[in-house]
Amino acid sequence: MPLGVFGVFSLPRMRPNTHAAIGRAGKGKPVIGQARFDRAAHRARLALILPADAIDSIVLPGLLDYLAVQAGLSGAFHFSAEVDEGSCVFEALRRAGFSVYAWQRVWQFPPRQAEAGSAPAPGAWQKFLPRRDLNAVRALYQSLVPSLVQPLEPAPGRRSQGLVNGAGDGDLLAFADLSYGPLGTWVQPFIHPSCEDVTALLAQMLGSLQHHRRKPVYVCVRSYQSWFESALEDMGAQRGPRQALMVKHLAIAERQTQALPIPALRNHRAEPASPVANIDQIEIRSLAPVSEFCKEEPIAREAV
Repeated sequence: MPLGVFGVFSLPRMRPNTHAAIGRAGKGKPVIGQARFDRAAHRARLALILPADAIDSIVLPGLLDYLAVQAGLSGAFHFSAEVDEGSCVFEALRRAGFSVYAWQRVWQFPPRQAEAGSAPAPGAWQKFLPRRDLNAVRALYQSLVPSLVQPLEPAPGRRSQGLVNGAGDGDLLAFADLSYGPLGTWVQPFIHPSCEDVTALLAQMLGSLQHHRRKPVYVCVRSYQSWFESALEDMGAQRGPRQALMVKHLAIAERQTQALPIPALRNHRAEPASPVANIDQIEIRSLAPVSEFCKEEPIAREAV
């Protein structure tokens, strides 16, 4: 059974960044698992488990452990999965050592015929250009994504595909990370809470997606961005079940001290912050004899 909507974009076919494993106990049905690796981000993601009744199989824990080992050998620090909260997969993954680090909900927009030749509205979305928008997108990511989630969900990079929406003063209001699959478009939005009309912002985003005319659009809303879910509901999007983002850590973070070399101070003279005069070359002249300043004034005595 596919794990979340992410399984729609990971059909069971072998690619250079995927690994599949088959487990069987005796004469029972084989269990197939597939994981995708992102070596640049040092993470792996569980794509799917087949068949649907494999959750109760005795070979499933061993299959998940094998995929986790393969992910670690590929350089992954984390092994994540997306499952429905009420699914039996949730408990199976918890028994396999996975834990919840965030929640999400997927909203689906069916395909529609957009008006051709419509002019973009002011403040419309533009194509993400790394040379122009990368620093602003990462700054927006740092301000929205919790620090505990950032190691598990890396910031968008130069190879990311998406749309940006900025304000007139140059500040970035939103970024939509896009992934295209055979059955639709996956959108991961990052919207700043200062956005006044989020409904219009999302409508402009859908109008900027050309694939939306032929295929559905899936908008993934994480728990730290759930404040604009009401706007998606008002736009007529189909609400999906709440999903758990689970992770199994394959590496332990360890702080390591490193000695930094200090340049030698020998034969180096510190430059003063202000000029210093040589006191030996200063000539002191008194304007009046010293005795003039040291004379004692007569003390007035009161007559008795």
